[in-house]
Amino acid sequence: SRLTTRPQLADGVIHDSQAWLADHYSDADPVAEMVRRSGLSRSSFGRRFQIATGHAPLDYVQRVRIEEAKQMLEMEGRTIEQVASHVGYDDAVSFRRLFKRMVGEAPASYRRRQSVSEAAREISRLSKAGNPAAVAVLDRAGGLL
Repeated sequence: SRLTTRPQLADGVIHDSQAWLADHYSDADPVAEMVRRSGLSRSSFGRRFQIATGHAPLDYVQRVRIEEAKQMLEMEGRTIEQVASHVGYDDAVSFRRLFKRMVGEAPASYRRRQSVSEAAREISRLSKAGNPAAVAVLDRAGGLL
């Protein structure tokens, strides 16, 4: 399913949990803390969270982490291991496996593809602004960028 982490507004307890998670997704066990903060039993919290968001709490945490990892891979030069650690995974191999399952490609492939896309967007932007170097690159690439 699509990676979505939109805030739920209809259920205040779940909305508060989502807001808290936005700053604490890399904590060791954010689901346990969300349950504790909600004042609900683990099963009641899980049921309400699933109804409100369409995802089990752990699945939602993983989605938030992977979305953050995608942003970091697109914008930063950190290693895959550093990205994994930053978003809450101590084991980079497990992170890579989860990333590939959720995104459909390995983190390194995702970074390469997004980096190429970003470079292509920048060259295109510069060529539209009349930058002669960008226009030359586009001409050599046959306009494929």
